[in-house]
Amino acid sequence: KKSNLKSIEEIGGVMEEKLILDNRYTEHSTVGIAQQWDQLDHQVMRMQHNIEQQIQAKNQSGVSEDALREFSMMFKHFDKDKSGKLDHVEFKSCLRALGYDLPMVAE
Repeated sequence: KKSNLKSIEEIGGVMEEKLILDNRYTEHSTVGIAQQWDQLDHQVMRMQHNIEQQIQAKNQSGVSEDALREFSMMFKHFDKDKSGKLDHVEFKSCLRALGYDLPMVAE
């Protein structure tokens, strides 16, 4: 909780005032914990934004839940390098597996 972080920062401030700079009970610092909290908070906000976009896209696309699940599973299967993107060959293979008949084109 953000309130717990505030308490930790306050205790850290008191320790600094009393010139207690080392804490033998932990290797973590108040500044380090605050930075990690901010990183985690930003990551959660990005994830929430992505989920909201996915929900909005799903609602606007008219694609069923099962179809979205199948597309997602296929994407993950064909994303061999786990980059979150499909290259040209991966994309063609994925579309064919989903049943889209693509004409053979010289590359």
